[in-house]
Amino acid sequence: MSYNLCTGWTLFFVSALGLAGMSYLQIDLGTLFQFGLRTLLILGFLTFIIQYIVLPLLKRLKTKSTLQQDAQEPEPDIVQKLKQARKTVQEKYSLEAGSYKERILKPREDAKRAQNEKELYRFMGPAWKGKGNILGGEDTPKSPDTDNTNRDAAVHRQLPEHTDEVRRNIASQLKQTSSNIKTKKVIVLPDEPPDGAADSVLVVLRTPIGTKHKRRFLLSNTAQVLLDFMTVIGFHQSAYTIATSYPRQLLGSQADSTLEELGFIHQVVLNIEEIEL
Repeated sequence: MSYNLCTGWTLFFVSALGLAGMSYLQIDLGTLFQFGLRTLLILGFLTFIIQYIVLPLLKRLKTKSTLQQDAQEPEPDIVQKLKQARKTVQEKYSLEAGSYKERILKPREDAKRAQNEKELYRFMGPAWKGKGNILGGEDTPKSPDTDNTNRDAAVHRQLPEHTDEVRRNIASQLKQTSSNIKTKKVIVLPDEPPDGAADSVLVVLRTPIGTKHKRRFLLSNTAQVLLDFMTVIGFHQSAYTIATSYPRQLLGSQADSTLEELGFIHQVVLNIEEIEL
């Protein structure tokens, strides 16, 4: 109640002072009304500019400054984060390579070793495990008291008449077999161009076990040269192939294409993948 009373007295004194000023200065009521109307229009215009132009602009500038402040981190922190990210990725690849080696490569090597041991025993064991036949004609019965003497051996030493023909047939078969044996392919890689050569590309091969092999090739070399390089580092073409990262393409089906036709320039990273049987 006292607040309302105070407000009322204030308005009364202001009104009284205004009327007194008007009568003292002899100001016309119409002129005063025009002055008040202009003042209200100016205040409204200024309020509009401040409310809808100045304040949004200040708010946007403040937001942009805050974002730039947040984005600017100290340089040592960025380097540390990059090192930590690389370390995490490297550990992930190492775990995947170790898992691949334990799950696939090691069992395959054990199976291959067992197969080689089996083949070795087969060829290095007794030359003949079947039932033997006596050469030299029909077997003649012997009395129990006859021992194995040189005379008995001479009786069975006589070879049948068709022995020479059998020997010639075996010799011809062996000769034909030896002529059909394919000679082992010797891989000879082209000379590596020097670093910085304009018509060369640096190829990085990533193996399934996590290692990397780098070599420089000419753009005129074919994709078969890359497959030969893969074989040289220990991944045979019968079990492995080379594929691009993105878009994924198998180079085994494009062995005759040159590296320039495949779009390789400056440096390219390729993956050695196992052929799915």
